[in-house]
Amino acid sequence: MMGTNVLTVVQKLQFTDLPAANSLLKEFFANNLPLKVRSVDLRPLPVSLNSITGIVLTTDDEKFFFKAHIEPSSADLEYYNADLLERAGYPTLKPIFRTPGTLTEHILLYEVVQLPTLFEVMRSADRGEHHAPAQILTIHEKLDDHLWQIYRNTLRTAGSAEHMKSPVHQLFHNRLTGGRLDFFYPETATIRLAGIALTFAELCNLHWIINGVSYSRTLRNIIDEAVCALNPSSFNGSAIVGHGDAHNGNLFVDQGSSTVIYFDPAFAGLHSPFLDLVKPLYHNTFGQWLYFPAEVDSSIQISVSCQNGELHVDHDYAIPDIRLQTARSKITRVLRPMINALADMGELPVSWQSVLRSAFACCPLLTMNLSDPGRFPDSVRTLGFSHVVQCGSLGSVHGCGIGEIFADIFS
Repeated sequence: MMGTNVLTVVQKLQFTDLPAANSLLKEFFANNLPLKVRSVDLRPLPVSLNSITGIVLTTDDEKFFFKAHIEPSSADLEYYNADLLERAGYPTLKPIFRTPGTLTEHILLYEVVQLPTLFEVMRSADRGEHHAPAQILTIHEKLDDHLWQIYRNTLRTAGSAEHMKSPVHQLFHNRLTGGRLDFFYPETATIRLAGIALTFAELCNLHWIINGVSYSRTLRNIIDEAVCALNPSSFNGSAIVGHGDAHNGNLFVDQGSSTVIYFDPAFAGLHSPFLDLVKPLYHNTFGQWLYFPAEVDSSIQISVSCQNGELHVDHDYAIPDIRLQTARSKITRVLRPMINALADMGELPVSWQSVLRSAFACCPLLTMNLSDPGRFPDSVRTLGFSHVVQCGSLGSVHGCGIGEIFADIFS
């Protein structure tokens, strides 16, 4: 079995037969690492939507933490850039070992860190188990202030050739055009929403009214815009050194000192600051339904009706206030200053709004397969597609939940 296939199998198997997945990965490590592996302990996490994580124990009783991304349509790129991040000023957990091979065969091994991820801390806050929301906000504000310093210090002009090499495009344009979009959503595929079923082609051509707000852009409009706006060849000009995928699951946090450590530099590089901010903003704030679909299904009320080419969706999915506060921190401390700085320099891209909303739309649409009935209940699937429409309409519609958070950015 080829390495790429092994890791793809392991990623899926970890949720259904963990002992078998551990055994398969142990064999992979034995063939690809200069270590004598005693055991492998995969640790499936809600945040591991397209990845594997866990602990390797050697025969010398050494422990290593590992993580790897599984991207079926990945390009053969070198994309682990811990040194680049460290030089830019990011507090970075650097890998100790890396398995050889192409992008989908890479697994990075790190020292074991006895700290929670920021994902876990925020999750405890959602459940009411973390009794210091002010401390959580302080952690994010400190994180965002430092990120803005790094952006300012690394900001420079990059040509289109440099932009095109950036691994961050793997998260956006490559998923749109590299096969994932068509694989997830064939035109004739049946999409079951809360109470109705449509083909994907039919769904793409409807106009949405979500909680009373009308959207002029259809899914088809949003996807077409994203294919053009996120094309790597269209990027030229200002760039920063960014992590690319700095959502809360890729940050260890020391709550005592309110400091974080970045890890998993899979998509790090020199790239657009707008692309750099999308994954943390969407996934940390709006995208918890991706990680806990059954829980969200049991807690929301949602209704759908379709008439005269319009899809009416009403739901009561609510974002915890602490998540809205942390999103506003990143917007006011990083995104807005970057927009203002580029405008003052005369280097704000004409397409920045299109890039931002298109990249946001990719998060709910392409991180996971919304049409998968084994993962997403009809209610959550409906919510997910609603988010695609709302994200893909940023800048044109305000007062729409997600749009309210970004209204002052696009005004």
